[in-house]
Amino acid sequence: MSERRSTGIADFVGGLKRSRAAATQALQQEESTLGGNVDTAVLEPPVLEPPPTARTAPRKGPGRPAGKRSDPGYRQTFVRIRTDTWLEALEHLRAQNTNPAKTPDFSEHVERVLVAWNKRQRK
Repeated sequence: MSERRSTGIADFVGGLKRSRAAATQALQQEESTLGGNVDTAVLEPPVLEPPPTARTAPRKGPGRPAGKRSDPGYRQTFVRIRTDTWLEALEHLRAQNTNPAKTPDFSEHVERVLVAWNKRQRK
C-alpha cells in the first residue's frame, strides 16, 4: 500500500495537533508529579510552531507572463459571429501566420480591425 504524503496546510495542521497532544501529555505528567494541585488557568499555553518540513519546495521561476485576462488594459467581451465567418477569418489568419509555433490570436485580429474602423470614423 502506498504511503500518503500531505503537503502545505495539512502538514501545518498535523504539526499543531501533535504539539497540542504533546503539551497536554506534559501537563498531565506535571500534574501527576505535583499531586494534582496545579491550577491549569495559571499555566501559559504552549507556543505552537509549524513543524519542520521534511523537504523544501524547489524555488519556482518567475512563472508565466501576465496575460490579457489579468491586464486591466483589456476588457473581455462577448460577440456572436456566424461560424462560417469565424472559420474563414481563422483560415486567413493561419495563412498569414509567419511563425508556425505561435497560434494566431483572433482577439488581436479583431482589435486591429476595430482600431482601423475607429480611425476611419474620426475622419
